Amino acid sequence: FNPLTLNIKDVDLDECEIKVTGKGDKQRTLYMQDYTRDLIRDWIEESAIKEGALFRSINRWGQVAQYTDEMLSKMERTRPISRPEMKRISFSGKPESKKETSPRLTSDGLYKIIQQRMLKHSDFIGTTTPHDFRRGFITYLWKKKVDVVTIANLVGHSNINTTLRYIRELEEAAKSAASLVSFGSKGN
Repeated sequence: FNPLTLNIKDVDLDECEIKVTGKGDKQRTLYMQDYTRDLIRDWIEESAIKEGALFRSINRWGQVAQYTDEMLSKMERTRPISRPEMKRISFSGKPESKKETSPRLTSDGLYKIIQQRMLKHSDFIGTTTPHDFRRGFITYLWKKKVDVVTIANLVGHSNINTTLRYIRELEEAAKSAASLVSFGSKGN
């Protein structure tokens, strides 16, 4: 599932649930911790989001992109919405051109945010992709002894073998790391 496709209507803050749609339009419910719910609630309040995309572009002055009245009207006529096909709006609320774009955060925008956040950690070396978070999530759950069926369900794998590939990679990496440890040779 792509979090950038989430809309306000997909989030139930009272029940700590998010309705997501994955590959093949397969729908499922994910559950949030109270902490995550509180962060999302704060984001919605501070960004003044009422409808449409949950995650929005933010300009360099910290202004959150909003839908124009015309966009909202179009969304009402074409419910349910997933990804409004419109061109970019200016942050002043006036269209830059005749066509408008959704204020929805793009994949490129998310990637840039991840890269900027990672660069702030001086101990981090290398690059990070959004998929690294998926791999990290699976690794974290496996190390916490969560069963593979539950992990597969949480990450949206319809085939448990897909999840098992991640786990096998993790175990192979652990074996490889263990082989690097040397306690000296026999007889020393």
